[in-house]
Amino acid sequence: MVTNNSRQSLTLQSAVSSLPQFAVSGPALPMMLGPRTSVVFHVDFAPTSAGTFTGSVSFSAGKNGGQIASVSVSGTGIISSTSPQNTYLLTPSVSSLLFGNQLVGAGASQALTFTNTGTGSVTVSSVIVSGAGFSLSGFPGALTLATGQSFSLLVAFTPASAGSVSGAVGVTSTATNSPATVSLTGTGVQPLLSVTPTSASFGSVITGTSSTQTLTAKNTGSTTLTITQASLSGTGFTLSGLALPLSIAPGGSSSFRVAFIPASAGTFPGTLSLVSNAANSPAAIALSGTGVASTLQLSASSSSLGFGSVALGSSATLKVSVSNTGNSSVAISQIAETGAGYTLTAAGLPLTLAPGQSTSLSVKFAPSAVGAMAGTVTVAGNATNSPLNISLSGTGVQSQISVIPSGISFGSVTVGTSSTQTITVQNPGTASLTISQASASGIGFSLSGLPVPLSLAPGASASFSAAFAPASAGTFSGTITLVSNAPNSPLVLSLSGTGAVAVIHSVSLNWTPSASTYSGFYVYRSSVSGGPYMKVDSSLIPTASYSDSTVYSGQTYYYVATEVDSTGMESGYSGEVSAVIP
Repeated sequence: MVTNNSRQSLTLQSAVSSLPQFAVSGPALPMMLGPRTSVVFHVDFAPTSAGTFTGSVSFSAGKNGGQIASVSVSGTGIISSTSPQNTYLLTPSVSSLLFGNQLVGAGASQALTFTNTGTGSVTVSSVIVSGAGFSLSGFPGALTLATGQSFSLLVAFTPASAGSVSGAVGVTSTATNSPATVSLTGTGVQPLLSVTPTSASFGSVITGTSSTQTLTAKNTGSTTLTITQASLSGTGFTLSGLALPLSIAPGGSSSFRVAFIPASAGTFPGTLSLVSNAANSPAAIALSGTGVASTLQLSASSSSLGFGSVALGSSATLKVSVSNTGNSSVAISQIAETGAGYTLTAAGLPLTLAPGQSTSLSVKFAPSAVGAMAGTVTVAGNATNSPLNISLSGTGVQSQISVIPSGISFGSVTVGTSSTQTITVQNPGTASLTISQASASGIGFSLSGLPVPLSLAPGASASFSAAFAPASAGTFSGTITLVSNAPNSPLVLSLSGTGAVAVIHSVSLNWTPSASTYSGFYVYRSSVSGGPYMKVDSSLIPTASYSDSTVYSGQTYYYVATEVDSTGMESGYSGEVSAVIP
């Protein structure tokens, strides 16, 4: 008997005798010897002459046929003094039985016959079988076989698990080759069914609609998988794409579909059961789903659009989003706007919004009149809250410009001098006024104090100056032009004035000294009451009187005097007097 004591299979290549008198018989070689398994070989001794013969039987394994074991054999040949003796041999019909791949739990059987091939009767005392999953039947018990007589056994292989198995049948008898052995080999194979996903949750599904998931059945075993039955339990679940019986080769897979179609609201559990030839049959896949009632709901990102103040002739645009916040598609059949000055831009109709989907609306406000204006955007369809209304509000405003005074006459102004008047510009409108240009035309006319561009809020005002400085005698006219965003722009303010030839007059002044002793006096003059004053004559006036001959007609002059004492100290201003020059 040769035993593989390792944990790996090996290939037994040959069994060779060193002497021709010893013959080795047994399983056909080469053969695969599994881990921890044994095989029986027989050595027959047939002496060719009297005497002792000593030799060995060597066993080799592996691809290169390396020796793994050697058994010493010996025997003595004798010469019979009587007639030739009988031979006793029990020969099997085959040296080995190969069962190939057998399904775990199933199996196969093969017949095996042993024949007395000797010249004398052989008595069989026992028959044994080794190897997991191997069994035999048909041995009636101890029996005697005459020359040429035989008996049969039925050897079965029923693997309990997947994997290769080796064994042997051994027959013990009075034959010289006892025990006669036949090697046994077979492989247990088994299909295994795995389903992905291992469970299917359909979540929330609207009643009357369906949700489908794809499941895949895979054979992870070592032989063909056959699915013979598929059954569903649970309300609302259906199966498609699984034609039975279905065979799947090792490593192969097949996909099918499970749908959930709830007829009413509620949570529904279910199970898909697959019956097959796999060890884990039946395979159960848990199913679950929730039926929810259909909701048709629209909502707007804003319930109102406020455009504020918009100037006439201009416009403002705002956007609003309308969304389907329900769980079913909403059909929109109408989107319209009302209200003066409002214009709506929207997607084409009819429009269908899936759950969670939105559409954008654009509303423009272009007022044609001053004042508050209201409007509405209406979105209508099959939603339960239809129509959805979005309120609109805006105010048309307009800037205005006015000036005070509306015209200016400078009267008679002496040539070489100037006259200035203040002008006030106002915004009596409802929108911001922007003055972008300001200019004066006409000989001798100018303006100052009005920086442009200038913005005035509604009701605000600003002042600037207009001046007339004639360079010659005569009557002159001109304008001040203000360009703005007001509807009455440009605003033109008329100007007029007369240049008069300067006529020199004189003003006689006298005063009373504050002390009897003084060194002299200074006289000061201003064109504005209260000053500032300028010294008329830089020289010290020795007397308490003075004649100012540098005045012009049409003007008013204001005078004060100071007194200088003997130390050179100058007093403060005297009381003011005025002189109007005709």
